[in-house]
Amino acid sequence: MKSEWVPWRGVRRERRDGRVTPEIIEVLIVLAITLIFFASEILAVDVIAVLVLIYLVVPVPWRDLPLLPLEDALMGFGHPAVIGVGALFIVSAGLIRTGALGFLSNHLHEWSRGSNRLLTAWMLLIVLVSSAFLNNTPVVAMFIPVALGACLRSGMNPSLILIPLSYAAILGGTCTLIGTSTNILVASIARESN
Repeated sequence: MKSEWVPWRGVRRERRDGRVTPEIIEVLIVLAITLIFFASEILAVDVIAVLVLIYLVVPVPWRDLPLLPLEDALMGFGHPAVIGVGALFIVSAGLIRTGALGFLSNHLHEWSRGSNRLLTAWMLLIVLVSSAFLNNTPVVAMFIPVALGACLRSGMNPSLILIPLSYAAILGGTCTLIGTSTNILVASIARESN
């Protein structure tokens, strides 16, 4: 066995070259079962994720130690990137509850002056700018009702605006570090590894 340095944790772990251990097989089985449960939606996704986490950190009769030490399992929850993504979801929920988006829905038809092209352009511009400063996933979730309401008022087919809306959110999200969860995580990992 060789010893391997894990720089982000500052510890040494034993590494077995080219051998599939019983722990690896167990983790792959847990992963396969988890994917089946996610796809079948028998339980809520968050419940499944918590159950898998509990299984990984609790010792079971056929092995002495847990597959994952508790410190490692909980380490990610305190990561600044995770906290930042959670904060963006809170800001997005605040925008929905305060009615700030209702204002947009009510005035989009007025600003477009009855033109479907102007309506699409306004909607895409607002989503593009919003997703640059908020997480793009909740931006799309927030603007779907806005887009559907604007389409109902104008008589426009919703499919003509919903697909471009998602592309505008993706484009806006890639403009800044906080626009997508992926950018936040990659930036924090890059900062940690120098």
